[in-house]
Amino acid sequence: MEAALNGPSGRTTLGPVPISIGRTPDNQVVVNDPRASSRHAEIRPESQGYTISDLGSTNGTFVNEQQLARNVPRLLNANDRIRIGDTILTYEAQNAPQSAATAYGGPGQGGYDASYQAYQPTVAATPPDYNFSVQQAQPAYGQPAQPPAQPVYGQPAQPSYGQPVQQSYEAYGQPAQIPSQPSYAPPPPQAVYASSPSYPPAAPGTYGQSAQQVPQFPQQVSQRKSRRGLMIASILVIVLLIAGGIGAFVFLSMPTPAKALDKFCTSLKGGDYQTAYSGLSTKLQSQAPEPVFAAVVGKVDNCSYSAVNQVNTSATTNLTLTGASHTGSDAVTLVQDSSGTWKIDDDPKLTALPKALDSYCSALKGGDYQSAYNQLTSAYQGKVSKGLFSAFLPSVSACSYTISNVSAGNATASIVLAYNQGQAETDTTSLVQTSTAWQIDALSALATPTKSLTLFYNSLKNKAYAVAYELLSSSVQKQFGTETSFSTSIDQVLVSNGGITTVQISNVQQSSSTTASGTNVLSYGNGKTETDNDTMINENSVWKILTIKTV
Repeated sequence: MEAALNGPSGRTTLGPVPISIGRTPDNQVVVNDPRASSRHAEIRPESQGYTISDLGSTNGTFVNEQQLARNVPRLLNANDRIRIGDTILTYEAQNAPQSAATAYGGPGQGGYDASYQAYQPTVAATPPDYNFSVQQAQPAYGQPAQPPAQPVYGQPAQPSYGQPVQQSYEAYGQPAQIPSQPSYAPPPPQAVYASSPSYPPAAPGTYGQSAQQVPQFPQQVSQRKSRRGLMIASILVIVLLIAGGIGAFVFLSMPTPAKALDKFCTSLKGGDYQTAYSGLSTKLQSQAPEPVFAAVVGKVDNCSYSAVNQVNTSATTNLTLTGASHTGSDAVTLVQDSSGTWKIDDDPKLTALPKALDSYCSALKGGDYQSAYNQLTSAYQGKVSKGLFSAFLPSVSACSYTISNVSAGNATASIVLAYNQGQAETDTTSLVQTSTAWQIDALSALATPTKSLTLFYNSLKNKAYAVAYELLSSSVQKQFGTETSFSTSIDQVLVSNGGITTVQISNVQQSSSTTASGTNVLSYGNGKTETDNDTMINENSVWKILTIKTV
């Protein structure tokens, strides 16, 4: 018998010696699964095939999702699925021995006694042609029948009724047939004819007795009934075969979650992302466009799934994808649509990126700046404080995004924001994939020269000195010392002039990736007007005030 084991590491042919399965390299079949024990299970050849035994593993061995008892061998059948942790191995066998079927023979073949004969009534042998048969017409009324001469076979004893008959009469030229069991002769039947004369009975022991002229109709009727029964049985068998064939066809053509997953995996391993993408539900496709799907999934060398748990029109399983540079297992959900087709409706790996952007937009529109700020990487939070982040994004009324590019661990998206004041801006957003989720690592339009200059002077106008201090370059902050010193000195100047009443920003120009300039006109409460020429510098992706020169 040829047998083999198929798994993530390839095909292993089974031979006449036992093989071990486990996590350490000294096993014949190595399972790279954290839930596998060092020596997890063993497959051993037996006379009837191959058996598998659990060697006392920590997490157990499962065959067709039935856990094996420890150190108790179980015979493997073709196409059995062996699960160790989240790893699936498939047992294949060809030319497996078949159990001999019991043959039930006919007569003489062991099924029943060859000497068996269907029961026939005991009748005397038919005499030679004496022009008399059962089908012969009755003689005319008044003319007695002429019985033939009766040959006498010795002087048979006249049996009394109820006594066993020791022998039957002989047919001409034939030896007497001795029955295997003695029979008891019944009283001779009395034929009664309502409209014909009676005939004298023949002498006992001679041919011509009416009891010995029994036609063979019962045997013919029995044969006709047997043929009719055989025909009915044949028709029933044909009907059952046809019904079984139709049922099998319907079952095989019926859509199932496993068939949908098999098609999905086959398409991915063949690089046919378009067919694999068609296996996603409309909802999941709206969250992950096809280019994003192909980029997130990447090149797949192996695709497998665990036992499917189906409840009505929903099913769940663990889908494992393995590539040259990645291995991941996700709990996916499938749903059955109105046409009966099963589709993958939720895959955390595919939805992680759009879910991160959805959470970011929802938080901004709801004014929940803390939750929106939590979507930034720790590195980006180190460049932009929460106060500065929320000040740059005031009163967001609408937020939408488009994912433009995805590669291994990195993505780019365009985020469009609209503000209650009527302004709109588009951020080219960089995202990175962490161990738990996707996070925003850069926002191109968060701190432009115009936004920084406008926010700085509006913060002075509104006495939000902490935000204004953060928008000073590091060199200017050193001149003022602490934030408190800056706030105190600036507040004295503004109060003496009646505070800032209006701010006008103009002529903002970016001369390089790190320098920019602009002009602002301030109006104070005492009627004074001031025009300043400002220069800015890009520090850690935020434009900050470098110099302020009053004209």
